[in-house]
Amino acid sequence: MEFRTHPSVPYIDVHWRGRDLTKMVHVTYEDIRKILKAHDKEISIGPPDSELEYNELKTALEAVVKPNDQTPVAVLGIDVYRYSQQADSLRQSLVPFVLRMLYQTTWAKCCKESQYLFQKYTASDYNEHFIDTGDGGYLLFDTPIHALIFAINFEIMLRLFNSFWWYPGLRTVLGEEISLRYAVTYGGVFSFGTNFYGPSIITNARMLGKDHLNRFLIDQYTFGWFVKSIRGIENIPCVGLQDLKNLPEFGEYDPSLMDKESSAFFQKEGTAEAKSHWKDIDVLKLGDITVKAQTMCVYGLHIHYVSTLVAHNDRKKRKIPVTITLGNLNTSGIE
Repeated sequence: MEFRTHPSVPYIDVHWRGRDLTKMVHVTYEDIRKILKAHDKEISIGPPDSELEYNELKTALEAVVKPNDQTPVAVLGIDVYRYSQQADSLRQSLVPFVLRMLYQTTWAKCCKESQYLFQKYTASDYNEHFIDTGDGGYLLFDTPIHALIFAINFEIMLRLFNSFWWYPGLRTVLGEEISLRYAVTYGGVFSFGTNFYGPSIITNARMLGKDHLNRFLIDQYTFGWFVKSIRGIENIPCVGLQDLKNLPEFGEYDPSLMDKESSAFFQKEGTAEAKSHWKDIDVLKLGDITVKAQTMCVYGLHIHYVSTLVAHNDRKKRKIPVTITLGNLNTSGIE
């Protein structure tokens, strides 16, 4: 039996064409080659020239790479816990397929149910904007809120799979349940060719590598974005779509799509009295990590969220409550 969220979601690929993607710094191999041809020598015999001789080269490279003008994006990292330690070769081979199925279904779910929040997506190939690592991957979003909503939807679909509600035969063959760890970072990213690079991706990878307790980690810039934008991540249950519309990151969003947004995550108007699917939100300071000689503060996020699902082939349209937990309350430091 296949389960989808209510309203039912078609199975489609999606392509991210968000505000930050169009303004992202794009660098090609040929861009760099042309600069080297104009300002450098392929072969040099004798002692190296002084740094002063290469000022024009440095200036030309900075004009293309724009290291201080990279558009900030939210990077969501997802990693399968202890994937490399799996002894069963069939399980190792199937996990990447399950993850791809989860990614594609979750993207479709977000596009269908959160049409205002995810309006910068369209039916196309999302692989152009997804960094696949086999046992997980990185996704790029306009804001940390987009990353958080996607992570919750992803965890909902994973819960259905792990609990034998979604493709129970595949779940049985897989054996052990899939356990994930998450990280969200916020910072500069640029594209080189068809790949993405940048400090935000590097930090995300380092955070995931440091965690051994299946937590949901966020960096200090993600934490700061929530504080600046909505008075802290704990305030999410009180935030409405009208509040998001006033943020600069949503300045180019079409407000008419608010009427097509389900109330699963945000009401149209924010209020402290509104009945919310958000049950608990805790954020804990865990410690510091060092990334490329820079010290970074890391926080642990813990969220309880309640959703209602409907099997697409259930004629009675019975609602199934599902409660998921992102992260945990373990305050042990980042090793």
